[in-house]
Amino acid sequence: METELCAAHAVLREEYRTLVRADATIAIPRGNEAMRSFYGQMIQTVVRWAEEVEGARQRAAYLALSDIWERSRFRPSVLRLSGSAREIDDRFLAVVCDLTLTRGDGSGEHRRSAQVWNPAENTFLPEKEILRRWFGGKKAGDFGCRADGCYPENGGVVFFRNPHRGEPFSEIRKEIEKYLTKSQKNKEKDLQSE
Repeated sequence: METELCAAHAVLREEYRTLVRADATIAIPRGNEAMRSFYGQMIQTVVRWAEEVEGARQRAAYLALSDIWERSRFRPSVLRLSGSAREIDDRFLAVVCDLTLTRGDGSGEHRRSAQVWNPAENTFLPEKEILRRWFGGKKAGDFGCRADGCYPENGGVVFFRNPHRGEPFSEIRKEIEKYLTKSQKNKEKDLQSE
């Protein structure tokens, strides 16, 4: 698969001191306008958030420092969004994006977003359809997890949960074979041949 990059970068400064740096790049299949538009908007939203929201927070913290020595030791926030398309089969691909925010004080967080696309139709599938198509109609709860998203990978499924109420980012990889009955395995083969 030949890819192209959707990308944007921003640096917010105050008095020659970098307060926020944002770097966003997502590799998508070359020539797909729907994906370019979707991920281009995602990137612009993330970079705008870094400039406006995180930038305002960092600027207030920086300007509150009265001592020149403290200002010289001020550390910027760094926001990175990276993503890439991964082929699932000859008709579908998954685009998995990871966003990491590292603040100057050492705190930070990580979030993930994933979409399973049918590039020929310029659509992406909801989680229920992903599980029906590749995993015999199982639900996320059948795998013993409550997830924010999932995507097929290497004959299994990756479920992920973004930070929530003090719990950190988590990811669970499940091999699908042990969860399917024989009739579900046959149904899975039929669905993949559609």
